[in-house]
Amino acid sequence: MNKKLLLKIFFLALSVFLLWLALKGVDFIEITQAFENINWLYVSASTILVLFGLFVRSLRLKAMLDEFETVPSSRMYQYFMLGCFLNSTIPARIGEISRAHIIGKNEGVSRTKVLSTTLSERFFDLLGVVLLFFVSNFLIGHGLDQSGSFLKLSVLFFVIVVFLFLVAFQRHRMANLLLRVVRFFPAKIKNFIETKFEFFVQGFDYIKQKNKLLRIFAYTLVVWILACVPIYLVGVGLGLPFSFVYAAWVLAFISLSNILPLTPGNIGLMHISGTYAMVILGYGRADALAFSIIYHAIQFLPVIFVGFIIFLKFNKNEKIF
Repeated sequence: MNKKLLLKIFFLALSVFLLWLALKGVDFIEITQAFENINWLYVSASTILVLFGLFVRSLRLKAMLDEFETVPSSRMYQYFMLGCFLNSTIPARIGEISRAHIIGKNEGVSRTKVLSTTLSERFFDLLGVVLLFFVSNFLIGHGLDQSGSFLKLSVLFFVIVVFLFLVAFQRHRMANLLLRVVRFFPAKIKNFIETKFEFFVQGFDYIKQKNKLLRIFAYTLVVWILACVPIYLVGVGLGLPFSFVYAAWVLAFISLSNILPLTPGNIGLMHISGTYAMVILGYGRADALAFSIIYHAIQFLPVIFVGFIIFLKFNKNEKIF
């Protein structure tokens, strides 16, 4: 049995195990009642907003690299959705590697530079979700995350984000410092560290362009506000007493829980983290699970549907697989 097959079995088993944890001890009659009472108009609206939010994300990615300025926004959206589709069907962010390959080939841009720009995109997402957690946790402020584990995790992520920002902004100084640190290392390790450092910082070439940096911050703000709205609509659609601040907190909780791409399409992982987040807020297990199922569906199914059409188009010309 080869390693790829073993990994597929492992990730599938992990998804099934996490789904079992989410379903464990839940009254299925109560879940059925929750689905019967849902307002599907809210769900439909949230699905459209998910796709629009992904379009804004593609605009942010386009703004990060000068070479993308001549790429039409519609084509950039197709590249972005292709990556999302592959990420939803294959674990370990394979979609982003494939997206870099397709963009590099079609647009004449360095694949390495596209990948490093994707890394800087993740940097802004991490910054956004950490700030979202801090603000929403402060506004709710009645004993959430009593163990403090998520707060500590957020502080850690925030420190990492600030450090990476300084590394990117003070590129040459940090490079000189790094050279001093690794000069006593074996040649192979030294070369590896230097190569990875250069790979990381080249994705932040835009950071000293004030106007571009402000535009990317603005896109990031819009991205995370738009990401909160579908959660709010699903909660309201289920007839739950739900607020936009609750939606922001649940989004931050789910995002921090799903930061590692352990399962394809976050199946199982999003269900257990979404259910747990809603239970912390005081909702019943049945309502919490119904919320998680619907929220995952509006995130997963539109990407699969739209992404598959784009995949067929590109695979016909590019032979992705």
